[in-house]
Amino acid sequence: MNFLKTLALFLSLMFSVSVLNAETKIAFVDIALVMNEAPEAKAAQKKLEQEFAPRNAKIKSSAEKLKKQKIN
Repeated sequence: MNFLKTLALFLSLMFSVSVLNAETKIAFVDIALVMNEAPEAKAAQKKLEQEFAPRNAKIKSSAEKLKKQKIN
């Protein structure tokens, strides 16, 4: 009986030491890089550019007209 207690104590100590020695791994993810370089992100960016190109052109032409009016 005493041998079983000693064996149980020894085994529990062995397992607890291995758990304590486990490495903690920490990772860093650069979200900006992922969002700029991922194929899905590039496809979404291209789709948005195509969708809003007419609005962007209209805004640019309106800005040019306002600049010309301000100069005159």
